Amino acid sequence: MARKKPKRQTRFVIFAAPEVRQPPYDHLVSATDGTTTKSRSRYKTFHTEPAARKFAQDKSIELDGAMQYIGLLDFDESELRDEN
Repeated sequence: MARKKPKRQTRFVIFAAPEVRQPPYDHLVSATDGTTTKSRSRYKTFHTEPAARKFAQDKSIELDGAMQYIGLLDFDESELRDEN
């Protein structure tokens, strides 16, 4: 019997490196303190872009559009189980 592929969901994230068009996306903002992390389980995810902008503002993250910017990233449901 074939295994079902996990459902994918898209979330906004804050990238903390020049724009990358393919994985690995290894420099994103951490949920805990707004620092950069390479651990996918620590990425801060957002349902809306305004929520991501508010988090960046609250954590004094300058969204310059080049090095730090908001983008979309796909996650498996299992990765979002403990969504922060």
